[in-house]
Amino acid sequence: MIINKKILLNAIKEVNKIGEVKLLPILQTIYLHQNQKLQQLTLIHTTLDITAIISIPAKIKKITTDIIINNKLFNQIINNSPEEIKIELEDNKLNIGKYKIHTYEIKDFPNIFYKKIKKQELKVKKNYSSFIPFVDIGKSAEIIFQSIYFGKNFVCATDSKRMIIDETKWETNFYLNPILAKENIKTILTYEKDICIITDKGTKFIQKGITDKYPDILSYIPKYTKYVKFNKKKFINLVENILPLTTDDELLLRVQIEKDKIVINKKSKLGEFIDSIEAKSTVSLEIAFNPYYLLATLNAIPEDIVIFNLPLSADKPILYSNKGRKIVLLPMNL
Repeated sequence: MIINKKILLNAIKEVNKIGEVKLLPILQTIYLHQNQKLQQLTLIHTTLDITAIISIPAKIKKITTDIIINNKLFNQIINNSPEEIKIELEDNKLNIGKYKIHTYEIKDFPNIFYKKIKKQELKVKKNYSSFIPFVDIGKSAEIIFQSIYFGKNFVCATDSKRMIIDETKWETNFYLNPILAKENIKTILTYEKDICIITDKGTKFIQKGITDKYPDILSYIPKYTKYVKFNKKKFINLVENILPLTTDDELLLRVQIEKDKIVINKKSKLGEFIDSIEAKSTVSLEIAFNPYYLLATLNAIPEDIVIFNLPLSADKPILYSNKGRKIVLLPMNL
């Protein structure tokens, strides 16, 4: 088998996006499958929770058995190889140039090749990277809050302090691992339990399904008539200016919303900062936020001019709602 080095390295990089399980050697491998008819080499890597599969062109004259090789070792050897790589299998050893590498037993690789019955096919054509900051990545968090949920006509992520929701036309019920949220998703196939993500690069990510029930998240969206309108870039710059004074034990950022401006005031053991930007508000309100949560909220908003719907008291969440996207952010106690 002869294969292009650059194409192979890119394929290895693709399947390694899901990481690896350190405790089990077989989960630190790449499974190589040759298809002589299609002249393709398929690379497969799995963590059991997620399996990554990609097929690339290869010149195959003679079919040999499938190959399982240590992931890190394979990557290092390919990096040290010429632009055109010749790969052969002989006596359960993988020959690549001067290297003769020991391979793993096929029977030891997890059984991921079972037949699946497709339930639904969604044409997506987007990524969900803006949802990642809203996912609860804490070890104590429930698994459903460590994922992005695709429900009936909406997609949501929340860590109980904030949530982001996009309206959809899909009636679905599955969870997306945030590892895959950065991928430019072309298609999502749903099965009885698992889902399959197909990216614009042709990579398939098969994700083990989660069956836990998601809460009625839509009931937590507030309804307000008061609002504040401001320039997003100016507000982001304002919040970023206080980060040097922000420590883990002094996260609170005071935000004073007035009729014609927004004033932020940060005091910590490191110092003090106060500044303002122009704004238009229908209510005067002093409210406090975690600045990192506030920045994640602002960065998830596509418009340059932003409207936040406001409560009448500082202990209630604020709401962004426009063009099918809603973001709810809880304040900190003043």
